[in-house]
Amino acid sequence: MMATPSQRTCFVHMPKCGGTSVRLSLEKLLGKEHLHLDYGGVPGKGEVERHSHLLTYMKCPIQLESGCCVYGHFRPVKYLGDLGPSTQDIFVCTILREPIDRLISHYRYLLALDDPGNAMREALREHQDDFAWFAMQPRLRNIYSRHLFQVPLSRLNYVGIYEKMNDSWLAIANRIKSSSQAVPQLTRSNRTDERSSKPIP
Repeated sequence: MMATPSQRTCFVHMPKCGGTSVRLSLEKLLGKEHLHLDYGGVPGKGEVERHSHLLTYMKCPIQLESGCCVYGHFRPVKYLGDLGPSTQDIFVCTILREPIDRLISHYRYLLALDDPGNAMREALREHQDDFAWFAMQPRLRNIYSRHLFQVPLSRLNYVGIYEKMNDSWLAIANRIKSSSQAVPQLTRSNRTDERSSKPIP
């Protein structure tokens, strides 16, 4: 499926899967006027309440304008609804990472985070930054399928691989760019992961 200049795109940024580099590259490719960032989160105090909120999108998804690419930690059901005919033209893609490596990156991110308002960081601190405790948290299990809530993997038009980021970027960019456009090289974030050198306690 090759995108056209009017292509509507849902690019799901899975947490700790190279998202900053991809966002910077998308800005170069599409321009900020065609790139909509959605990092709003899901309202609700618990999982049941959050799921109830997400289910309201099944019949009333948010409408994407022609040529718009939405990128962020959103659940794709927000824009795809019940996968009806009106959303079949939306190009849906993401980039996934080896799950254990992703979990370690998430853990190191939290260790470096200085935000007293972050509930997970505070809980981790209360448990003496114990990686084993962190890894067993229910909200981190099956994180990819949980993020795709109500949208089967088969609905995604392309799934890239973090470990082959350059190839994944080129494949996605060639599908969402206009036909005459050159694809910019992947922009590496200046936030190169200094956390990666920190050992796991």
